[in-house]
Amino acid sequence: MNYFVNVSGGAASLKATIAWDDPPGAINTIPELVNDIDIVAIEPGMGTIHYPWTLDPTSGNEGNPAVRTGPDRRNNIEQVVVDSPAAGTWTIRVTGYAIPSGPQVFSLATTPDFSTATSAGVISLDKSKYACSDTAVITVSDTDLNTNPGTEQTVTVSIASTSEPGGESVLLTETGPDTSIFSGSIALNTTDAPGVLLVADGDAVTATYIDADDGAGGINVPVTANATVDCQPPLISGVAITDIGATHATVTFTTDEPAVGVVRYGLSCGALTQSASGLGLQTSHSITLTGLTQDTPYFLAVDATDAAGNAATDDNGGACHGFTTLEQPDYFTELFDAADNDVDNQTLYFTPDGSADFYEACREVASGFPSDPSGGTTHALGDDSYVARTLSGGRRVSLYGVSYTTYYVGSNGYITFGSGDSTWGESLAAHFSLPRISGLFDDLNPGAGGTISSKEFADHVAITYQNVPEYGSSSGNSFQIRIYYDGSPNEGLITITHLSIAATDGLVGLSEGLGVPVDFVESDLSAYPECGVLQVTPASGLIASGEEGGPFTPDTVTYALQNTDMVNPLVWTAGNGQPWVDLSGTGGSIPAGGTAYVDVSINANANALAPGTYNDTVVFTDVDASQTVMRGVGLTVTPIGGGGRVLVLFTECSGSSDFVSPALANLGISDVTMVTDMSGATAAIQNGPWDLIIADSYNYTIPTDALDALVTYHGGGGRIIFSNWSTDFFSHAIAGDMGVSYVNSYTTPLPIYAWTATPLFDTPNSVPDLANFVDTCNQDGHRVNPTTATAIAGYTASPQANEAALTLSPSGRILLNAFTPGLVNQDADSDGKHDMTELYENQIHFMIGEGEG
Repeated sequence: MNYFVNVSGGAASLKATIAWDDPPGAINTIPELVNDIDIVAIEPGMGTIHYPWTLDPTSGNEGNPAVRTGPDRRNNIEQVVVDSPAAGTWTIRVTGYAIPSGPQVFSLATTPDFSTATSAGVISLDKSKYACSDTAVITVSDTDLNTNPGTEQTVTVSIASTSEPGGESVLLTETGPDTSIFSGSIALNTTDAPGVLLVADGDAVTATYIDADDGAGGINVPVTANATVDCQPPLISGVAITDIGATHATVTFTTDEPAVGVVRYGLSCGALTQSASGLGLQTSHSITLTGLTQDTPYFLAVDATDAAGNAATDDNGGACHGFTTLEQPDYFTELFDAADNDVDNQTLYFTPDGSADFYEACREVASGFPSDPSGGTTHALGDDSYVARTLSGGRRVSLYGVSYTTYYVGSNGYITFGSGDSTWGESLAAHFSLPRISGLFDDLNPGAGGTISSKEFADHVAITYQNVPEYGSSSGNSFQIRIYYDGSPNEGLITITHLSIAATDGLVGLSEGLGVPVDFVESDLSAYPECGVLQVTPASGLIASGEEGGPFTPDTVTYALQNTDMVNPLVWTAGNGQPWVDLSGTGGSIPAGGTAYVDVSINANANALAPGTYNDTVVFTDVDASQTVMRGVGLTVTPIGGGGRVLVLFTECSGSSDFVSPALANLGISDVTMVTDMSGATAAIQNGPWDLIIADSYNYTIPTDALDALVTYHGGGGRIIFSNWSTDFFSHAIAGDMGVSYVNSYTTPLPIYAWTATPLFDTPNSVPDLANFVDTCNQDGHRVNPTTATAIAGYTASPQANEAALTLSPSGRILLNAFTPGLVNQDADSDGKHDMTELYENQIHFMIGEGEG
């Protein structure tokens, strides 16, 4: 829409301001502007465009001054200011960049005042693209046509197309007395008829108005407006559902032309009653659905409409796309911001259980510290300070599966990992900013009283805050944090004991250090169930795989059932639901303080299972307390030999030609696609489905868009064996999926030692340590830190921090070889097969269960 401002010579400035009420945005999205309207001022004669004031709030640019170099994409109030404007008629142009929730009403104010017409005739079409069956609305503004202000007058214009070059005449009528704005319409169609403009796909459309006097000396000046004809709907492809949480999910897809995307969704395919829209015309679409219900199946269809109004739908062939939201995660954190601190006189237990929450929480009454702090090391901390403590004897403790040797004791009621912290104001943002255990995150001041100490015991370390007051108070707060060492019987267990707590505010809980979770819901720590006396270790389930007909590995896990009650015996039962799982015992009595053992095994019935994924749950029960402890059983049955569809991406100095190809052949896998030109990697990844992708590349050869595609593939359940020298990917989201961070790189070959007994080094081949390297490439291996991954092998003879060379992601679906496999040159066990080929065979077998070597 065009508006006109007559500026006289010597004017100090021209100002144009637009404002509108924007609809509510989606929760936790950036930017949150829904309907985006743009305003610009166009200088007379020269056509120079002047943009509104904008600020860049992104990190690192916060202090930069406002600029006028482009459109405003963030605000629903915009202003264009032109200092010392040129004399003449300026055009104020208002356009709808993205109006997913329309129509949108707006207000416009200018100084000097605007009008909607001038002596210079302007013709416009209501669209830049038309469909093959459409209506074109033509508008002309020209004050010279308004010869009688008391009546509505008319003017005739012409409109032509490539298919009908002779065109049609259209009568326009003034929109009201004395408006000088004339409007009319004409039908467009692929079938010619009187009063209809004949069009075809790809036609150019031109509307022409002959301006008898343009006010600048021009006579009979042709003025035109142009558009094109588009008869084809957009092609939707690559629909994927990612970032699925308890209350949100993101739908991504692409279109072959700019289009507005809409996701319709609901609880059944026949009732897609809710919708979410994208922002404007795009080819790459990402639409986040919010406000979903946890642990609920959803169905959806994707719509796309191009600029001409052609629409397409992808509803997965009528079956709809679908996903199921996750259960609401428990982040084990409560902020007492309403004088409602109620944690005193209890102990909270956080036990790793292999669940999505990572821990299982329970509580019990406490009348004293469970670990005696006397004789520990006292920390003379002042207000808002911290001290670093390194565990003795190589001991390590873990928080959310990440192992540490050093912890930091903060004066404000918390311990952190990775770095210290002196923040005194409790908040969710501060709490979740670091890996942290907040016993009582509050503005405490040990300089005014009380003691803070730490003490190492045989199986755990205890950090005790005793009678520490809040700042400006003399009333004490007493609490104790205990963390059990890695490798101890209670490995990973964290307890927080609160005795007398004078503070009525504060924050208590655990933090993984990844920022406030997008789906965070506050915990109620005092509502956790009372702890039972039955403890079952290990916390992980039995996850087995193998070819149809068996065998399956691993086939057994032994669970220890411990009675932690030192006075009374415990009566227990165990049961499961699937006939292919055996239990060595289904019940009994455990004496006070005693332990019983139960083998959970895959039995011969599994040999009859067809290829697919199977699940079972073993339930251990404390009969008297009605306490249950569950352990999952998962079994993946794969086709016999050659059933896997594998994509291999490989380039220079990789091991694909020498090791991966023979490994695949030895396993009988024949459905293999090899890609050596990384410009085609993204398309290949998206041309699945793939049972496995082996990204075996070297030195800056996997482009970012291919890494993006690998993230999407993994998010959909895909499996990846990743060997790459480039450090670029460590800053990409794929590294987060891998669960590793980069430490540094070795530039001379180093041996690689197996650290843990896993199928990766013994099934189906026994692989010795990799010690013999040939220095044919100029760099050879990354040292990585498994932040959440499992370290399988490393560059030192025994596990050491930051020395990992081969890791398994938390999902169990990404193996990272953080070294260049093409450098390995050995058959140390003299079995006739290269050891790197054998390692690849083991890795492929581990990931998709193909072959038996």
